[in-house]
Amino acid sequence: MLVCAMSAVAAASPAYPFDALLRRSETVFVGELGTHDATSMAFTVKQSLRGPKPPTRFDFAAVNGELPKGVTKYVVISQGDDGGKPTSTAQLGQGTKGQVSFRGWIVLPVVNGEVVGAMIMGKTMAPVKLADVATIVARSAYIPNARVLTKT
Repeated sequence: MLVCAMSAVAAASPAYPFDALLRRSETVFVGELGTHDATSMAFTVKQSLRGPKPPTRFDFAAVNGELPKGVTKYVVISQGDDGGKPTSTAQLGQGTKGQVSFRGWIVLPVVNGEVVGAMIMGKTMAPVKLADVATIVARSAYIPNARVLTKT
């Protein structure tokens, strides 16, 4: 069971573009929210985009915070580095502090076809569309020993 420390997505300004976070992501999947209450939530893996095949169901125990109401689809990415594999901690959205040393899981809600809290760098920062996630993941190399993220 993975423990989930939830943070408010609205308060979590994206410190790193989505593709920079993917450097530390061995596992990336699109999941459908299943059962959930104030203390737990479970995702059914709908599309595995990177890494070892995840179990069909991921269970998280929520410590605090609430999931956005009515949202059932999420992009879930692991965060590990040469300090070790992802821990059993997860957070809703990208943290505002200490993201570079965070080892766990980032859970990003999908609303109206966009991945909330995920931005991609181009000529300007732009929101990530769910339809583009597989392409972004394929183009963003996983670097197993990426201890430090650099902003791109």
